[in-house]
Amino acid sequence: SMQEASLQPQESSNEEKGEGSKFASVPVSMELAVGEKQDLLVMFQPNSAKRCSGLIHLRIKSNQFENLSIQLVGEGYEDDVSIENIRGRAEEASLSEEEVQKMANKMEAAQENHLYFGGCPVGESRQMTFTLSNHCSNNVVKFQWPNSGMDDMVFSPSVGHLHPKRSKDIVVTFKPSKPQVITAQKAFGRACRISFSQPISQIADWDDRMKSVRWVNVASSQNMLAASTASPATLPVATATTPAPSTPGGALLAAEETPSASSTLQPPSQRPGNRPPATPAKQKVVETDPEPAHSVVDNSQREIELFVSAVSDRSKYECLAKDVKFRDTLMYQTRVYSFPLKNVSNIPLAYEWALLDSDSTPVRLPSQVQLHLNEEGSIVSEGEEVAPFSITPCSGEVQPETQETFAIRFSPLDVGEMAYIFKCNIPYLDPSCEPLEVKVSGHSLMPYCHFDLEESEYIRSRTTGVRGNSLEPNTRAIEFHSCGVGVKTVKQFNIVNPTASGYDYLLVNEDEGLSPAALPFKCLTPKGFVGGGRKQEIVFEFLPSGVDLVESLWRFSIPSLSISLPFLLVGITVEPAVNMDRAYIRFKPMLVGSQLSETVYLLNNESIPYHFAFVEKTRYSDGHIAKLDVKPMSGVIQPKSKLPVEVSVIATKEQEFNFNLHCQVKRKPSPAVLNVKAEGYAINVSLSCKGTQGEEFTLAIGRASKATIDMGEVQVNDKSLWEVFVFNTGSYSFEYKWELSERCRRKGGQDRQLVSISAEEGVAGAHDRIKCELIFSPPSKVALRGCELVLNILNGPSIPVVLKGRGIEPNIEFSFTEHDFGPCFIHHSEMDSTQATLAITNHDTKYISMACLFNNKPHLEVIAEPQFLAPKVPCNVVIKFQPKDAVKYCEQVVFEINALCRKTVTFKGEGAKMKIEVANLNQKIINFGTLRVGNKVSKSVKLLNHSPITTTFLVYIVPSSSAPALQQAGVLSVSPGEVSIPPHGSSLISVNFSPKARVSHFTEEVTLEYSGVHQPLLMVSGSCQGLEIVLDGDHLPFGAVVLKSQSKRRLLMLNSGDIGARFHWEHEKFAPDFSISPVEGYISSGMEVTFDITFHPVELNQDIRYERIPCHIEGSKPLHLTLTGVCIEQIPLKEVIHFTASVRSKESRQLTIPNKTNSHWLLKPIIDGEYWIGPESLSIEPNHSRHYELTYEPLRMTTELQKHQGSIFFPLPDGTGLLYNLLGTAEPPKNIATIQQDIPCKTKHTELLTVENWLRRPQRFHVFREMIRPEKLDSSVTLELLDYIDVPALSKRDYKVKFYSFKECSIFFKVVFKNEQTGEYLFYHVNFKSTPPGIIGTVELRTPVRKCISHVINIENPLRSNVTFTNSTNVPELISFPPTIVFGAQGTGKFMFEFLPLKVGKTQGKLTLSSSDLGVYQYELHLVATDPPQEKAVHFTTTLGSSSQQSCKFTSYAKGRTEYVCKVDSGDFHVDKTVTVASAGSSGTEATVEVVFEPSHLGDAQTTLTISSPSGGDYVIPLFGHCLVPKPQGPYIIKAGSSVSIPFKNIFSNVKQFNFSVDNPVFTVKASDNLKARKTHNIVVMYDAKQADPHVAKMGKLVVTSQQSSKSVGGISWIYYLKGVPH
Repeated sequence: SMQEASLQPQESSNEEKGEGSKFASVPVSMELAVGEKQDLLVMFQPNSAKRCSGLIHLRIKSNQFENLSIQLVGEGYEDDVSIENIRGRAEEASLSEEEVQKMANKMEAAQENHLYFGGCPVGESRQMTFTLSNHCSNNVVKFQWPNSGMDDMVFSPSVGHLHPKRSKDIVVTFKPSKPQVITAQKAFGRACRISFSQPISQIADWDDRMKSVRWVNVASSQNMLAASTASPATLPVATATTPAPSTPGGALLAAEETPSASSTLQPPSQRPGNRPPATPAKQKVVETDPEPAHSVVDNSQREIELFVSAVSDRSKYECLAKDVKFRDTLMYQTRVYSFPLKNVSNIPLAYEWALLDSDSTPVRLPSQVQLHLNEEGSIVSEGEEVAPFSITPCSGEVQPETQETFAIRFSPLDVGEMAYIFKCNIPYLDPSCEPLEVKVSGHSLMPYCHFDLEESEYIRSRTTGVRGNSLEPNTRAIEFHSCGVGVKTVKQFNIVNPTASGYDYLLVNEDEGLSPAALPFKCLTPKGFVGGGRKQEIVFEFLPSGVDLVESLWRFSIPSLSISLPFLLVGITVEPAVNMDRAYIRFKPMLVGSQLSETVYLLNNESIPYHFAFVEKTRYSDGHIAKLDVKPMSGVIQPKSKLPVEVSVIATKEQEFNFNLHCQVKRKPSPAVLNVKAEGYAINVSLSCKGTQGEEFTLAIGRASKATIDMGEVQVNDKSLWEVFVFNTGSYSFEYKWELSERCRRKGGQDRQLVSISAEEGVAGAHDRIKCELIFSPPSKVALRGCELVLNILNGPSIPVVLKGRGIEPNIEFSFTEHDFGPCFIHHSEMDSTQATLAITNHDTKYISMACLFNNKPHLEVIAEPQFLAPKVPCNVVIKFQPKDAVKYCEQVVFEINALCRKTVTFKGEGAKMKIEVANLNQKIINFGTLRVGNKVSKSVKLLNHSPITTTFLVYIVPSSSAPALQQAGVLSVSPGEVSIPPHGSSLISVNFSPKARVSHFTEEVTLEYSGVHQPLLMVSGSCQGLEIVLDGDHLPFGAVVLKSQSKRRLLMLNSGDIGARFHWEHEKFAPDFSISPVEGYISSGMEVTFDITFHPVELNQDIRYERIPCHIEGSKPLHLTLTGVCIEQIPLKEVIHFTASVRSKESRQLTIPNKTNSHWLLKPIIDGEYWIGPESLSIEPNHSRHYELTYEPLRMTTELQKHQGSIFFPLPDGTGLLYNLLGTAEPPKNIATIQQDIPCKTKHTELLTVENWLRRPQRFHVFREMIRPEKLDSSVTLELLDYIDVPALSKRDYKVKFYSFKECSIFFKVVFKNEQTGEYLFYHVNFKSTPPGIIGTVELRTPVRKCISHVINIENPLRSNVTFTNSTNVPELISFPPTIVFGAQGTGKFMFEFLPLKVGKTQGKLTLSSSDLGVYQYELHLVATDPPQEKAVHFTTTLGSSSQQSCKFTSYAKGRTEYVCKVDSGDFHVDKTVTVASAGSSGTEATVEVVFEPSHLGDAQTTLTISSPSGGDYVIPLFGHCLVPKPQGPYIIKAGSSVSIPFKNIFSNVKQFNFSVDNPVFTVKASDNLKARKTHNIVVMYDAKQADPHVAKMGKLVVTSQQSSKSVGGISWIYYLKGVPH
């Protein structure tokens, strides 16, 4: 399409500041039609000798992406002498100016000192002229050119003077004497400033072209000879010097050519009509004027640099055509033969063909003869006979290394054999080439008739025409071409009768089904007569009605000769070539209401004018929504011209407009259609949002109402995330930016906003849907009022969105927020805690998480596990108040709701001591006196409550075990047993004594018990008189007594009563084995009676037993005594058996008892000893032995001097027995168990130790710990132990040991439980190991690769001193942070770390913060690294066979020295396999990878560079390469007789054969070679010393081609310029 461009030059900038030159800065605008090319003239006018640069900005209208900048570089120089205005025969050069420029690529661009003669035949002279100027204002410059140093080249003038501000034209004549190539050869002229003794104005200009003419006398031939050989200085001057005048502009006028010095002319005195005197003859002598005397200014010599390029050669050709024979050809028919002629020389080959007959007589070619018909219709020619052969082209030039194709035509006009010779005249033909001659011959036949018609290719190219394929083979086509419908076209041609006799002819239409009137063709000469040797004109008319192809079949016949020939008349109608210069206009999108205009051109390529008019209704779009404004609407367009038409459109709506603008052209059946497309657009945007429940709805946008987003109720510190979608419903992108009103920040402040939105600004592409996250996070109970979120669209509307929402606290109800326990007694281990129940009810509709943040304290315990509260279901939290001191307490228990907000409940209480006392201090001891059995005494005691609370307690008496009579029910009691006394009140209790038996004087405590705490209240004493006579045992075993022996034992009777009594034994019941003495008597109160009981068995008996022998007591029940014994034979005693065991442990021994009899034994051993036990019986089979297990279980420790003693006796059935003495040692106890626990840091742990009471009475143990390892407990570790524990008789209780540690440690200690009364104790070994804590929190971070993101962790320091943390992680390659950080005392520290991933993927790691005071804080890291943004693409441009290297930079963030692997997936790009990068700092280390683009085909190549490292990650850099046609290289300098190696690389991926050729025979090179793939080969070019010219450089070209190249590089050649210089 036509483009309109504007050029806006930018003023040049000088590389050196100051006044300098400028490029012409004139704004230019132009319009370029399709395929049109225009040249832009850029003028450079330097004002000083400086290098200047400038820019030309090419801006294409309505296409901002096609702007172009052209860099202009020029160098202004100021020399005394300069070369300018080179002119000559450059148009005859065989190389283009572009090639000339390439040959001189070593020089600065656009230098004015290069003469290029082009191709010159050897022996022919060429001239070029340049101007040499002197720029000095006061100095004369002398110049001189080296005529003697340049072969075949002459400068004129070669030496001369240049006066100030003057110029001279220098003519350089090049007449080569041999073939040669001169490439930019330097011809150094010399210049210097000179001075004269006289003023410059008095010195005439001079150069070696200035001549003087003298006439000398010639007396005789001898004198003439002497005159001719005399020196010019000795000859008298006959005429004055005639200098060549110089123009003020500096150009020297050329002098007229004068005769040679040897010619003789007559002087004026000897002219005819005058009679000369008798004087000698005169000789004219022409001499060069002498150079004015001058002196050379010191240090003013300089060289004038001039480059000369030329090619000289002799014409050479290659042609295979020598003899051409044509087949038989009818008269007036033509046969053609083509052949090529190739120019193999280095200069253009001029040619001119001549036709010779068989006698070598020149014959004029048909193109040189005018043929016409005479009045009779016969064919005649003017002048000579017309030859039947012709050749085209007849003359011209063939450029070097190219060929021309010639066509020889045989067109006979007579009958017979014909033979001619075509001779080609080639000037300056090389003697080695023969003159080019082509023999042609042919035979012609005479036809009956000849149709003088142009040859038509229609039938040959016709596939299926209107009439199908049913055409006769000899059918001839007559084509009618009509431009436009309704235009009559007439076709005329002649029928030639070459015979001697005439005939009639007929032309008949053979179209079927068509009437003559319907035929578009009409024959005006359907029949006629053609005489012999005559012609007849045939006329057809064609009147088309449409532009369709029309065929009509006609038949020509000669009835007399029975000859018929079909003719196919073809009507080809085309529309007039009147069209728009383009098919459509596509206006760029425009905002609604704006207008755009475009100029198109109506083109008339026909040779006649046409009227046009635009159709009115086509100016409107569909629905008449928009209208085109066209200027002009109608008119006449002149032939071969174009008419501008301005088309304008205004966008009325937001839609696409399509116009098919019709231009009706007269005689053109179809209008010229211009499709106009325009698009009006507005900023079309819709907003929608998605709530927290996933529901999505559209936000209304309009002027009537504002869109509203109600984020509802959001719990305090929670986040309500809404997704707001910006949907660009239009077809064009726009930029947007969200803005929040100030009221959205007012309460939140700058650090914490109430409302925030992601993707705050960006670009919404066409039909893009941008998701933005809107977050409402209320820090307190707050409501959004007047908060607006505004969407600002660049060049578009601003859309406000009203935001609503309320920050609420969870709808959870606490039954109270403050509770006062009031006064409570100081808590002891046995007391029940004072409890309060806090009811927490979730009145919300969803589950709410609740967690208690209170750390239990010794005086207050909150039992509340973290849990989820179901809706409407209350949760009870038990709070225990256990005051430890008589002080007031106040604690705040914090509950965290949904991990967002907190609720505080305050608990108060007071510790109080219980003070219950007897009102009358005299009643602290109550004496019942002495009573008789059956009497009863009661005492009333008033108790006072001095405590601040009502006290309900138990009052009881526990008689000691030493007074069994008191332990009977109802003997000693207190009523009521439970007493409740209000604060500072009193109450009466009654203490009762009602003895039922004798009670010795006693003193017992009345004990008060409150919640497991026992406190003595008062003492009671008394006694009851009566009998109390007892025996010290009711069973007396005698053991084994040998027969006929006796054993005596003593039995005591004690009277602990208050009165004496008589006693009497039934002695007959002792016989016969026992006896007692005394048998009867009286025992007084407090007296003892000793009885001697003798065991004297009368026979052997293993079991002598007398059960319950009565002793009758006066006034009391009888006493009973059981006697046992064994009568055995006398046996020796066994040795003593020793037992050793830890107290309260066991040791067992096996006693082997043999039964050597034949009877079964069932032994019942008798054990004497408190701490030994064993089975009650032992069964032993006959003749067997059995082990009897005797166990030693001491309950008390022994001393070194006091051991436990005992014995065991085994009575045997045979009357014997076995007696063993026992000795036991009870050692201190062993540890009950070793407790080992691994407890995470910062976790409270309670260990339960089981304490067992082995006695039948309660024991109180004093508890204490003994540190084993370490010796002293660290301050970061807390151990809590109660001082005492009471354990009921024969029961167990758990003892709590509480442990807490801030940091990792290991402690080993002993917990001892000791009965301070008995000294007995037991203990545990406890080993607590504080392990690293678990995961405190999880941090999730997401960022693209190599983009840093930070995160802050808050840590509270509860200590009163600063705390130093040492930080570590298991993913140090991903995150960075300070190795240590100090947090202030009793504050919150902020720890920030950065996440900088180097590879895509997900990583889980741990972050550990360690402190010697607070231990370890461990966080789990969920790190996600997404794909990095695309790296910046790198573009390469180079030529085929060359390479381009670019530096691809990337930033490495790897720690430590890293090696990256570099890969490319294209053979056209090359890169080092690895690159090593130093360790990266905080901002990374920039590294560079050198990439070489070495293409193997033309066009574009694309690949990616992958830079990867296991530690540094992957970098993907797009690479784009563009390969251009190779440019010539060089010149390569070669000295005569030597060679040069030119590196050439096979850029293909396989072995290729390359051909090497040079265009100058002075250079030689190998013809071809096979080069390995992608390998560099040195092409050796030799410079023949024999052909070298010692004064002239030889120029040439090396051309490298490959016939096996792929299609992408087919026909490409590499050119290297060669320059041969003398040795």
